[in-house]
Amino acid sequence: TFVLKQATMISELVGYGPKHNTSIGRLWFDFYKFPCNNNSDCPGGFPEAWANITKSVRATSPGTVMLPGPDGCLNYGEGGDGQYPLWNALAHAPDYGCLPIAGDEDGDQFAPHETDYSVQNPGDVWFHHPGAPLISPQELWRVYLANVGRGSSLIVNVPPSSTGLIEDSYVSLVEAVGTSVQQSFGRSVVEANDITGGCAGYESQSGVVAQLTLPMNASFDAVVTVEDIRLGQRIESYRLEIRHGVAGEWIALPDVHGLTVGRKVVDMLPSPIVVTEERSSLRFVCTSGKNQDFKPVTLKSFGAYLTVPLPSV
Repeated sequence: TFVLKQATMISELVGYGPKHNTSIGRLWFDFYKFPCNNNSDCPGGFPEAWANITKSVRATSPGTVMLPGPDGCLNYGEGGDGQYPLWNALAHAPDYGCLPIAGDEDGDQFAPHETDYSVQNPGDVWFHHPGAPLISPQELWRVYLANVGRGSSLIVNVPPSSTGLIEDSYVSLVEAVGTSVQQSFGRSVVEANDITGGCAGYESQSGVVAQLTLPMNASFDAVVTVEDIRLGQRIESYRLEIRHGVAGEWIALPDVHGLTVGRKVVDMLPSPIVVTEERSSLRFVCTSGKNQDFKPVTLKSFGAYLTVPLPSV
């Protein structure tokens, strides 16, 4: 039958790893849990068959991640826009898209979210097409920030040609953006790690979770916040504030995402800020949080960064 043939092929695929002292790291189940629209080749096969298929993968290759599948969620659409706000928790086992798309605030099952995108323009062209236009480095940077910068993962399709090789122009594109990401976020201007505090209202606290003293003459145009989701995802909303000098007033930074944090949120500022006064400070204020009456918020890291301009390709 159709289902048996599918299950046999999948077992053969994932069984390749253990036979060669390795493992298949990832399986992509397109349209996980979707029916087959009453196709005569698979009557009654899906979505009921998914339970047996995933059970077989677990038995043959326990370390294989199935996403889309029972191990995570695929953000809808192939335009690279991601989802926000985003909760990396579900109240049910993951399914395709993990409805609600942005997760469940009260969920107790961890599920990473991921967006798929292609370097060919438009970003939903998956197989290699000779002479197809490429997206620009600026567009790939935007997609990176819209996904990784808002709590999702990002998988980028870089298709080989019929020769089995990837075109040099494709490689140059992803290398250029990858280098900019590493140079921009590989080292902070200033950073604090493993900070615990309360959201506004938690034990009568103001909501200030982290505060940094900015180095004199430093410049930054990005703020990266990472919640320690090993302890749960709790931040519902936040703001970033800066104070110029020790006697200055706290001013809210513009254009921050301002809602969930989760595994990471990157807030890009409209233009770089140059520190011109001693003892200037930057702080993270949690304005509301889940279970704030009895659980604090823990940030794995909070830091200011100066991004590197994208090179021309």
